[in-house]
Amino acid sequence: MKLLCTRETLLQALERCAAATDNTGTFTYSQSVKLTATGDQLQLTATNTMLLVDTAIVAKSEKPGVAVVPCANLMALVRALPGSAGVQMALSPDGTKLLVKSSNRKYTLATRDPAEYPAVPEPEPDKASSVSVNAAQLKRLVGRVKHAVDPGRLMLDLVRLVMEGSSLTAMAMNGHRFAVATEPLAGDFKRSELLLPTKFVNSIAMLLDGGDAPENITLIQDDRRIYVETEDTLMMASLPVEKFTAWDEYHTAALADLVPVCKLSAAALMGAVRAVTALRGASDALVTIAMNAEDKSLSVAVKTDDSEAQDKVAVEPLGDARVGGAQANYLLDALRSCEGDVTLSMNAALHFVAEGFEGIVMQRSQ
Repeated sequence: MKLLCTRETLLQALERCAAATDNTGTFTYSQSVKLTATGDQLQLTATNTMLLVDTAIVAKSEKPGVAVVPCANLMALVRALPGSAGVQMALSPDGTKLLVKSSNRKYTLATRDPAEYPAVPEPEPDKASSVSVNAAQLKRLVGRVKHAVDPGRLMLDLVRLVMEGSSLTAMAMNGHRFAVATEPLAGDFKRSELLLPTKFVNSIAMLLDGGDAPENITLIQDDRRIYVETEDTLMMASLPVEKFTAWDEYHTAALADLVPVCKLSAAALMGAVRAVTALRGASDALVTIAMNAEDKSLSVAVKTDDSEAQDKVAVEPLGDARVGGAQANYLLDALRSCEGDVTLSMNAALHFVAEGFEGIVMQRSQ
């Protein structure tokens, strides 16, 4: 193998691949990247069995070939090269070393046998469903709900995506909060439901960053895996064996017996929560919210062992006086996803509805 490529494109591809590596222990295939040079491109593949990234960049290959090297080491040395540098890579005659050259710098990396590198699993055709979505829409939707995933439970450490009719909806939940974001679609689509593991979501976000992000991406899911496909990149994530199926039931239950409280600016409420949690030790404290219909204000307060803080926000009352409370960082997560005005309702939870977003935060008692 012998090739020439640009530093910028190689580094971008390696950063994508790094998300699918596992940097624990000694040099194994889960920590490596597979480089395949053919014609006018270099294909880079990385996998830790739960996540896979397969991407290609433009490269001038003088001699085709395959090499497997530590991803973190190759990425570190490429990052250290001058910004405008071209990068030359060549495999030693016996295939045990990869020589990397740029300007006056030379590096040598140990390789592993590419024949033993795991194959890229293909979707099961008879069990796979596929949808094409606007990349910018998907990025916005996922960004608004992923704070509510549950990293402690595989079946909830993901974002549920539903395409139906003329809307695309993302949903995430755990035992303390629920988040739903919706955007309109141009057209009328039959119902499709996909599950996006959180690590997969983070990889997609990296793929969609930058000026050369694709306009549309294709999502493919079978019983065991979820794939995302663009013109030059394929990503794959394994799905949990045991799947959570009661999303809609939990959502309906969370809306029971809601009492409208007020309408107010999401930015103003977030500012008040930040102000009262500026006290040391108050970042995850209980924030008490009290509606005063008479002076059309919402009181936001925090009390710690040795201090207190309070702020008020002007509101449009929608009901009688109510008092509720929730954990500060959960409130802020929900409010960051709200745009413009928000309608606040209460039951066993605090319920926020803004344009294209619904956030539910379970209440806490003092």
